[in-house]
Amino acid sequence: MPAPRLRPSSRLRSLILELLPVDSRACQNHSYVLAVALACSALHGPDSADAAVLRVPEDYPSIQDGIDASRVGDEILVGPGVYLENVEMASGRWLHSSMGPLQTIIDGRAMGSVISCVNLGGTTIIEGFTLRNGRAELGGGLHVFGSSIEFRGNIVTANTNTGVAYGAGVYTQECPATNLIEGNLIFENNGNIGGGVCCNGDDRSRIVGNTIWGNTANYASGIISYNYSDILVERNIIANNDGGTGMWTHSNSNTTILCNDIWANTPENYHGPD
Repeated sequence: MPAPRLRPSSRLRSLILELLPVDSRACQNHSYVLAVALACSALHGPDSADAAVLRVPEDYPSIQDGIDASRVGDEILVGPGVYLENVEMASGRWLHSSMGPLQTIIDGRAMGSVISCVNLGGTTIIEGFTLRNGRAELGGGLHVFGSSIEFRGNIVTANTNTGVAYGAGVYTQECPATNLIEGNLIFENNGNIGGGVCCNGDDRSRIVGNTIWGNTANYASGIISYNYSDILVERNIIANNDGGTGMWTHSNSNTTILCNDIWANTPENYHGPD
């Protein structure tokens, strides 16, 4: 029996209506599309003649079971529902939902990162989920270390950090420039350093076309490029983040900032480099 269809919360529905569409202040010829619209559009992953499709929950009861049973090049297709688990991704898989992030929720139960990607390569894609209720020192929602993935069309919300920690929503470290965080809605996460996104430790990630909204942190409530990182931040909306600067470049890091809307962050929109 298929999992029940879910209705998004009234808070999320109102946020979607508030932000879609949004006209760019930074680039008048570019129209932003909220991440949810991208996530609910047709999804396309890697093509492989030998790829198998593993269906959750029809064939495997949990997302992790589907990943563990898969091989490089396989597709893990997840039906609508709430999945109470902490997922460890594997290289070269396409993990995606059939009904988009409003209908497909991974709840981390405050027991670690919702999804962890450690030392992954190949064509590794994650798309079409809500990641919520993660709690970890590094990346409450998504933790990416030394990996090249495509994380796109997801909602990352209501995640937190523990202790002196980094990246309540999304955390990347020592990733190459092929690591892509694109077209996601990252909102209302609460952490210490990097409420929305933290790129740390010689990181080269690309942060492109996301809406980073309403996050809170002690330092850098929107995005921080930290500790010898050199990241690309392009065509994002970074707004209404509180408790730290919207965009902070810190500790011998460099940030290429292109065509973003960065506004209404408190106490300031930009800080650094320092």
